[in-house]
Amino acid sequence: MGIDWYPFQLKNEVSKIDFERMIVAQRRFFLEWYYDGSDNSYPPIDEMVNFGYADEMTEYIDAIRVTPIANNPVFPYSWKNDLFTTCFQEEAKQLVQKRRLLIELLRKGRLLNYLKLRYIEHTDVVLEMTWTDLCDCARQVRNRTNNWAQKESVIFACQRIESLSSPQILQESFFEPYWNTLEQPPQFTDPDCPENLDDLLFRIEETVRNFVQICHDWNRAVKAEKCHCFAESFDSFQNKINDPFLDELFEWTQKWIDRGYGMFLSF
Repeated sequence: MGIDWYPFQLKNEVSKIDFERMIVAQRRFFLEWYYDGSDNSYPPIDEMVNFGYADEMTEYIDAIRVTPIANNPVFPYSWKNDLFTTCFQEEAKQLVQKRRLLIELLRKGRLLNYLKLRYIEHTDVVLEMTWTDLCDCARQVRNRTNNWAQKESVIFACQRIESLSSPQILQESFFEPYWNTLEQPPQFTDPDCPENLDDLLFRIEETVRNFVQICHDWNRAVKAEKCHCFAESFDSFQNKINDPFLDELFEWTQKWIDRGYGMFLSF
């Protein structure tokens, strides 16, 4: 079971105001569940709607997964939770249109500074997480007393990890002034950027290469505690704008929005 959108229309006997109140409760529950693992009771919001079916001859509700687009890092981080909600037709239209517009501009080669800045911000976080995972792995291995943990190669690998400092190049607050200058849709212009943007890009790509190698060396020496670096090059990051799932979601939601449906969050 994943996190999906179902097309829905409100039942005739249901008050829109009551349903909007339930949407707020559902969204709060979802975010607590998604980020904190909360198991509080789920509001019975699905009893208030009629769903759209994939085929009139079947009883399968049409659906599309939203996590691949919500988690696609080419979008501003502030947009991440936008799609994790039930929303009426007009709001769904706005949520999808602004993403579609941004992707269209990026595919035309525009907003390159935006894409570089977003890559640096995202990759900085991923590298910090990789460093934390490596340190945790080294600590766990150090605490083991079995024979393989006492091997010289394993001890050396742990010492190498323990000697590493945080790879984080920039603090999160560094990016805020630049994102504040990013024009939102329908304008979408590049944000103001630091003068040393390309230097920062070079530094972080170099750090990515180093950490990929460090993880490779660690996994070769310490097979019991694997660690992987999920950071990637700018070229690889940039290619995420061509993810075919983006077009699939844009077309799927447009089909149902044109029929007068909103989007129901199912999880």
